[in-house]
Amino acid sequence: MTSLDEIIERLDRVEDRVEESPGAAQDDLESVITDLGEVIAGRQDRANALLHNEDFPGAAQLLGENALAMQRASVITLELREQIRRRR
Repeated sequence: MTSLDEIIERLDRVEDRVEESPGAAQDDLESVITDLGEVIAGRQDRANALLHNEDFPGAAQLLGENALAMQRASVITLELREQIRRRR
């Protein structure tokens, strides 16, 4: 399974491609967004299991990490979309 760190690394690589190939960067970005959704869904499932087992601190930590990762990915994604739009 892909990790959140791998998703962020992939977003950084997309940023490197924006200038040379905006179309390819857009395709890569959409792929990363799809994978991010899958990673977050898997982590949400784990958080739900932790809650079910009354591991509230573990669930809270995992949910907090998810929120921070989604926020960071959202900011990067918005910036990349704007860069891609300007290059086209």
